Amino acid sequence: MHPSTTATALVALGASVELVNAEGAKRRSLLGDFFLRPEQDIHRENDLKPGEVLLAILLPKLPVRSRSVHLQQGEKDSFDWPLAAVAVSLTCDASGVCERVSIILGAAAPVPYRAKAAESVLEGKTIGEPIVGKAGRAALTGATPLSKNAYKLPIFEALVRRAISATASS
Repeated sequence: MHPSTTATALVALGASVELVNAEGAKRRSLLGDFFLRPEQDIHRENDLKPGEVLLAILLPKLPVRSRSVHLQQGEKDSFDWPLAAVAVSLTCDASGVCERVSIILGAAAPVPYRAKAAESVLEGKTIGEPIVGKAGRAALTGATPLSKNAYKLPIFEALVRRAISATASS
């Protein structure tokens, strides 16, 4: 599970990273693409090349109607990693129809995980209770919990629903 709740929120916002090597050459990468899944490279967590350092984290200018929410659930009185984290960035038009959405789950996978199935439920639709519940369930599409963490699934579903509702109503 990816330990950074900040990365979850930044990926949802479409952040990118600027990297520079020892010769001064710079390159940019979307933060969501910067993190490497184990099947891409079991020995590395990110796409930092030898001799490179992280120079900046860049946030795109978001449309005026964009709203975002980051929620996490953890153990009471614990400063440990959250059990589940969700970041939602949502842009709706003047009539409330979803134009753009990003739903990212943290503490669910080795990298911040994009819940594409949940995003497709919302795109082009007016955000309301039935669609929010459907998106919460869709966020679990393809989930393959380990033997002792299946308890996280209902937590993620609830956090996704809460985050979408909070984002749409703000």
